[in-house]
Amino acid sequence: MDKPKVASDIAQNAASAKHEAFGAPLTFIGTYRVREGAPFPAHHHSGHEVIVWHTGQVELGWQQHGETHHLLTHPGMVTVMPGGTTHWDTPRKGYSHHFALFEGNFACPGFEQARHFLDDSTGSMERLLLALNAEFNNHQPERNEMLTLLLKQFEVCLLRLDSRQTLSAAEALVQRAKHLIEERCTENPSVQSIARELGTSVSHLRAQFAVHSQGSPKAHLQKVRVKRAIQHLKTSSLSLEALASLLGYASAGHLSREVKQLTGFTPGQIRRQR
Repeated sequence: MDKPKVASDIAQNAASAKHEAFGAPLTFIGTYRVREGAPFPAHHHSGHEVIVWHTGQVELGWQQHGETHHLLTHPGMVTVMPGGTTHWDTPRKGYSHHFALFEGNFACPGFEQARHFLDDSTGSMERLLLALNAEFNNHQPERNEMLTLLLKQFEVCLLRLDSRQTLSAAEALVQRAKHLIEERCTENPSVQSIARELGTSVSHLRAQFAVHSQGSPKAHLQKVRVKRAIQHLKTSSLSLEALASLLGYASAGHLSREVKQLTGFTPGQIRRQR
């Protein structure tokens, strides 16, 4: 395949190429940021829009089949909004999201209605949108080939997310809370601080944990910290005092009690098993 020789050739090829996902050409991609949390009025697009919510929280509203729906978004959520669907954003404060717009709707069953997923643990969909954004605005000779490859990955990633059950608002809340707890487990975060960041009440967060996780935020924190403690006990020679400080425990005794409670073994017994 001959490479374009001059900038005008590159621009002409880029303009004429149609880069598609599920048969719908990609028309625009970017990142939207709002500092003050101003509402985004009701609007719709001619084709599918895929959004990865990056920061902040938004009450997303949309109308479909004569019914009005609302969902509180969280960072790491992925929304797939069909073309012609009127939707609007009411932010709690400043927020940002990455988005991709397509000409026409996806020729793929299952995306006829608004769908919401949680991105995977490595943020695959967010990374793909960022890579697509970089290539979409790039005019290097290999631009078309890169866009084609990235959009194929985009299709696979979206189908993989779709293979899971679509998240309800409550499930998304619990998943985001778990991620925050895991990220900050060494800081011993309180349930109040997690609920406040997620824009919900402590009682609501605990109730949704009980339904969707068969436990509580505190129990999840305990499991995460004990799991990390076991990893350190098996792979390091840190003293219990140093390990307790590293993982946010009040004392070595506190660490020992939690490890024994969840595993049935003392830290010393676990260390001798390695």
